[in-house]
Amino acid sequence: MADKQEKSIPSSSKRARSPEGSHEAEINERPPKRQDRHEDGEHPQKQQDRYENDENPPKRDNQGTDESSRKKPPLTYSSAPDNLDIWKPVLEDHIAEERRLGRAINFFVECSPHANGGSTCQLRSCFEKIEKDDYRVAVEPGMFSQSRADFYHVECFEKLADLTREKYLNRLKPLSRNNLIERNAKRSSLMNGYYLLDAGAERLVTQWIFVMRKLIAKRDGTDGPKSEDPKLHDLLYQSGSAKFTDAEQPEGMTDFEFRKLQTTLAPIESDGPEDDQEWNLFDLFMTITGDDEICEEGKTTLGSMLETWRWCWTVVNLDEQRLTEAGKKLKEEWGEKCIRAVKRLSKIPMPDLDAISFPDEW
Repeated sequence: MADKQEKSIPSSSKRARSPEGSHEAEINERPPKRQDRHEDGEHPQKQQDRYENDENPPKRDNQGTDESSRKKPPLTYSSAPDNLDIWKPVLEDHIAEERRLGRAINFFVECSPHANGGSTCQLRSCFEKIEKDDYRVAVEPGMFSQSRADFYHVECFEKLADLTREKYLNRLKPLSRNNLIERNAKRSSLMNGYYLLDAGAERLVTQWIFVMRKLIAKRDGTDGPKSEDPKLHDLLYQSGSAKFTDAEQPEGMTDFEFRKLQTTLAPIESDGPEDDQEWNLFDLFMTITGDDEICEEGKTTLGSMLETWRWCWTVVNLDEQRLTEAGKKLKEEWGEKCIRAVKRLSKIPMPDLDAISFPDEW
């Protein structure tokens, strides 16, 4: 997004592109804290407004595993830049150890917690920290310690792991209320919303994985993802539209999840039945589509998509006094419908506290 036209993505029909340079021109300060992305617009500084179904704000603690205090273990491999040819086999060997470890090795796309200093990217050629509240990939269990995850910038991980191969793609999971028990982190942190993706990022990552599977099948001449239940398909792709008034609950889906998909996680925002230009999350932010001809290793389409989404909700959720004139102009161009949609999708869908159960070893 080298110019203002490209930065106007939320109000256009253009697909998202990899951001070029920084979006700092629109804001005077760092992006808003994760907990400050409020729900009702009345208390932007109150942390409890950032989380759904949570009357008491989560208390900040040291968590015992503060990523910023971790030291990278000494390694026998070269630490010189551009050494992906060395580290790609290391990751592959790590996956091959899954049976010996007795645990599934997962790649969780999650949010870096609001801890001082951020966390260290484990790609040896990367010298930038993962900023607090930014998106990251957690490889768990890690290659360097079975008791901890290894963290990467999303784009750095795309350079390391070939996500155009099913053996890697099948391990990639957006961390959400539905799979948080798979993440080996402090239970209280997970229950308070730490690490969990916001609604927009969750929907985008899930859709990216689905489309990538279709592209892999097209490339390899194999069967693609199975067709979804028509009820589920309509719920996933039409929720939020004023024209979608007869949503049916798919078999086996809880009432709780059914409501979430119709509200917080709905990809469409509408101004009513007469709206013929409804706002659509996927049309605006997806960096790949099923119509693409090829899927190439090394392309950072997942990271660039999430970076564009993060920049968008950053601009939308910042107070007016913290925006530059360029940022204010962007919000005005995007319009009320876009701002309403982005604020809704920047919330973190919390788990059903009455239904969730953790393994006994927790």
